[in-house]
Amino acid sequence: MRKLSMIVLVIMLVLAAPAYAQDGDEMGGPDVIVTLAPTPFAEGAGLAGVTGWAHVVSDEASIHIALTPNGATLPEGSVLEGWVVDAGLDGGPGITHVTDDDEVYGTPFGEAAFDAAVESAPYALSTGVLSPTDDGTWEVSFHVPGYNFSPYDAVVITLESDGNSLEGFDPRPGTPVFTGAIAEGEPAGDMMMGDDMEGDDMMAEDEMMEDEDAMMDEGEDMMEGDAMEGEDMMEDGDDMMADDMMYAPVEVTLAPTPLAEGAGLADLTGSSLVYVETGMLEITIELNGAALPEGSVLEGWVVDAGLDGGPGTTNVTDADETFGTPFGEAAFDASVESAPYALSTGVLHDNMDGTLTVSFYVHSYNFSPYDAVVITLESDGNTTSGFDPRPGTPVLAGEIAAPAM
Repeated sequence: MRKLSMIVLVIMLVLAAPAYAQDGDEMGGPDVIVTLAPTPFAEGAGLAGVTGWAHVVSDEASIHIALTPNGATLPEGSVLEGWVVDAGLDGGPGITHVTDDDEVYGTPFGEAAFDAAVESAPYALSTGVLSPTDDGTWEVSFHVPGYNFSPYDAVVITLESDGNSLEGFDPRPGTPVFTGAIAEGEPAGDMMMGDDMEGDDMMAEDEMMEDEDAMMDEGEDMMEGDAMEGEDMMEDGDDMMADDMMYAPVEVTLAPTPLAEGAGLADLTGSSLVYVETGMLEITIELNGAALPEGSVLEGWVVDAGLDGGPGTTNVTDADETFGTPFGEAAFDASVESAPYALSTGVLHDNMDGTLTVSFYVHSYNFSPYDAVVITLESDGNTTSGFDPRPGTPVLAGEIAAPAM
C-alpha cells in the first residue's frame, strides 16, 4: 500500500483524490472551483492573509487561478507559480498514478535510475506564473493541448524566490504556499457570488468566466493548431503573438532515439520552434509512412537535466527555496533534483496527412532552463480515465541550442 506522506502539500488533500475516480470515468472529469488555502510556509513569506481559488476543467486540461492579496506583497524578486500535482509512489497529495503502462517500448529518460527517482516523488506540472491584474489580484490561465488533468489531485501555488528570470532558474517547484484538493472543489456551475470560499472577493459565475476567457485569449487561445479540437485558436491573441514573434525562435531538429526502432518509429523526423524568451513552442512530426502503436499518443516535453544527469546542464538551485522546502519534504526535493525535470507541452494532434503538430504557451514564463525538446510515446494513451503524467518512452529528441549572439 502506498505510504501516505506527512508533508505540507497533503494538508486537507490525502483523502480527497479518490472521490472523483468513478465520476471521472462515467460522467467526465471535474469542472470545479477549488479553494486555495495557505500552508504553514505562507506565514513566513508574509502571505498568510492571501485568499484564492482555481477553476479546473479537467477534460479540457484548462485552469484559471486567482489570488487576492488582501494587503500582502510578494517578497522582493519573487513570483508565484501555479502547478497541478500527482502523488508519487512514496507520497504526495491524493493517490499516485504512477504506472508502467506508458513504458511498453522503453524506460522513461532512457535510464532506470531517473525513472525510479521521478516515480518516487510527486510530479508537478507548471501552469505558469501569476501576474498582477488591474483589479489588484494575481492570476494566470493555462491550457495543455490534447491533454486532460485526470491524474492530478491538487492545485499548488509556489513562491519562486529565484524569480524565474530569463537568466535562468530552477524549473522545479519552489516553496508551496497555497494548496487545494481538486476532489474537494465545488461544481463550477453551482458557484454563487458570496460563496463561503471567498466571501465578497469571490466573483459571480458569469464574471469569473468572462475574466477567465480574457486571460485565455492572451494565453493558449492565441496559439494555432489546438490539438484537442483541430481548430485555429488565434482569435483575440494576435497582438500578443506579434509581440512574441519579435523574438527569434531556436530551431530544434528532432532525431529518433534508439528506443524508436522497437516501436516501429525509427523513420520519424521532426522539428520544433522554441521561443525561449516567451515560453512558446511549436512541434511538427513527420510520420514518413510509420504508424503509432495502437492506443498510443505522442507527447512533447521540454527537459532540464538533474543533478545526476540528463540533457545539457542542470539548473537545479536552492535559490527558489528561501521560504521553505519544495513539496514540504527534503526526500522528495532530493529525488526531483537528482533526475531531469520534464514539462509537458501537450499531446501532438494527428492532422491526418502524415504529420502531427502541437503549439504550446506558458503565461509569463520562459524556457531558459531547458536544454532539450523530447517526444515520448505514451503507450497508456493519456486517457481521461487516468494515466501516468510523467514521461513515457523517449522516441525523438533534440537540443535547444543557445541562440547566436
